[in-house]
Amino acid sequence: MRNIYFLILNFIIVFVFSSCVTKSNVNYFNIESQMEDSTFVNRYYNGPTYEIGDIIDISIQSNSKDVMEQYPYLTNQGIRTNQTYLSGSPIQKGFSIDTTGFIFVPNLGKIKALGKSKHELQEEICSLLSDNIKYPIVEVKLLNFKITILGDVKLPGMYQIPNDRVTLFEGLALAGDLNYTGNRKELKLIRTTNGVQKVFKIDLTKSYHFNTDYYFLKQNDLIFVSTTSARLNKMNFSQYYLPAISSLSLIITFLNLIK
Repeated sequence: MRNIYFLILNFIIVFVFSSCVTKSNVNYFNIESQMEDSTFVNRYYNGPTYEIGDIIDISIQSNSKDVMEQYPYLTNQGIRTNQTYLSGSPIQKGFSIDTTGFIFVPNLGKIKALGKSKHELQEEICSLLSDNIKYPIVEVKLLNFKITILGDVKLPGMYQIPNDRVTLFEGLALAGDLNYTGNRKELKLIRTTNGVQKVFKIDLTKSYHFNTDYYFLKQNDLIFVSTTSARLNKMNFSQYYLPAISSLSLIITFLNLIK
């Protein structure tokens, strides 16, 4: 009987030590050895590129009464009628990019927005307005910039971004950061661009993220955080092994009593 108790004790000790998580598996970046200041330049960020289904707000900054009357939909005096719903969010007022890649703006007509950057679209709208407005000031904003974060984080869900710029780590911060059991070495970022899906496999314990294509998130990015084997082992131990060990202990105790 002592041998059986000894085996059970050894099993528990091995399980506990095999489930330990080291510091390097938890800390981000792991650049403690790099004592000097460093400078990182990201050459990938150019702002969002508009896609089918994006909702764009267009506004003209002007105090001219004539401009307000001619372009009521593009000034603060106008009320847009083509309202679009976004799941989990209030109604968005803006111009939606249709399946052909165009938006329809009253008094300006159809404008191709698919594949264009914010600056490119602003320049085109300024060019269309220049015949009637001298030096027009146009502001374009993406209204339905959202990211989704799932898996082993504190607050999984869909997050609406109020501006055109958010980084990977800012996105994780919105979700309350990874849980202690979240796998920092195997995070996945799924990005869909014009129907083409690309998967980035990211190790958050490394320090090279600042100059990558995924450091700045894009609209509709999906981040998934898997669970470490330590947590799975703990769950398996609690669900399967612990009841088995308890049952075995009861049987051994019962056999000792009836001797």
